[in-house]
Amino acid sequence: MIKLKIVIGGSKGVGKTSLIRRAVDDRFDSDTMSTIGVEFEVKTVTVTDTSISSGPVPVQFSIWDFAGENKFRQLFPAYCSGASAALILFDVTDPNSFQDLENWFSLIKGAEKDIITCLIASKVDLVDKRKISTKQALRYKKKRKMDFYIETSAKEGTGIQEAFDEIAKILVSRSLQTCPHCGQKYSKNLILCTNCGKSHNNNK
Repeated sequence: MIKLKIVIGGSKGVGKTSLIRRAVDDRFDSDTMSTIGVEFEVKTVTVTDTSISSGPVPVQFSIWDFAGENKFRQLFPAYCSGASAALILFDVTDPNSFQDLENWFSLIKGAEKDIITCLIASKVDLVDKRKISTKQALRYKKKRKMDFYIETSAKEGTGIQEAFDEIAKILVSRSLQTCPHCGQKYSKNLILCTNCGKSHNNNK
């Protein structure tokens, strides 16, 4: 099993905690209280894409949910240390949360330069109240060269599992190398292929 750390950022009230509860427990509470400080959850997904690995790869995410209030943000970079990916949320009904993306992106990239960044639109079920379009979000994702964008609804449960599946696929793909001898994938941290036992640099 591959164990990885994810941080979640975004303005207060964008639905970070609701997204995590739906992802981890498959439930939605309309009266969810705002996070105070930091909360921690664990979620496991399995990568089954044969173009990435010949066999299933379980991935355990430790998910760090950080309060969106300004008074807590100075602490956020410290919690980004060692993180492999970041979900940065905005509420499609709240233009201020979209404008605030730049602050969160800068905090995260300033702490972990090579971190995978994922732009997440929340509350897309509130169609009549939507203020930020998909086109606007995609433009920002392209501008900041973020790894992917996905629209979610914690209330309806849409897009959330897909977001974690996509992160897992990207991270597993980056952590594996292809053996030049047998063509199978194995960890970049290993010298010998786990399938044929040969070294990546061994041409025999």
